[in-house]
Amino acid sequence: MALAVLTLLVAPTPVFSTVQGDRVVNNAVLTGDGTPPVSTSVTVTVVVPQPSRIEFLKYAPLLPGAIHENVAVTSYRTGSDPAAPFMAMDPPVPTGFTTPLDLTKPVPLVPTGIFHQCEPMFVRLTASDQNLDLTTPDTALVTIGDADSGDFEVLRLTETGPDSGVFIGYMQSTGNFCGEQPPGNHTCASYD
Repeated sequence: MALAVLTLLVAPTPVFSTVQGDRVVNNAVLTGDGTPPVSTSVTVTVVVPQPSRIEFLKYAPLLPGAIHENVAVTSYRTGSDPAAPFMAMDPPVPTGFTTPLDLTKPVPLVPTGIFHQCEPMFVRLTASDQNLDLTTPDTALVTIGDADSGDFEVLRLTETGPDSGVFIGYMQSTGNFCGEQPPGNHTCASYD
């Protein structure tokens, strides 16, 4: 008898754990004497903070070590207000070309810290905590800019595939990013 009780006390109990992107639904019903029941439901998406990495990349069709990445059309925030809408950008045009890149095919890219004037800049965010839907590509917001000039853009990057945790986007350098910057200015990127 004691062995049976001990077995029940130490028997494994089911453990429910959540993973990145799980949706937890909490339903509640309030009832009281003489009042109709009121119900509500709240859904929360699990986000487990993870280390992230941002890299700048350049188009490199002739380099044998280039990694072919899926790049979706990138959108930018149309104003400084966080509620401002996003607008899709045209596909980038490599320096010396007049035809934009075909984004229906993987784009050969290599990490870099140096860009030539007017060349497209690609940014890769590796952040598994932004991978919330395991069945479809998610998006993540990245701010790219020049701290010296104060010129910043908020870009919406798209995950390279379902459940990859890797987001890539681009910005065709023009205006302050194309020829108007003094030598030595530094472009930076961040995400929340």
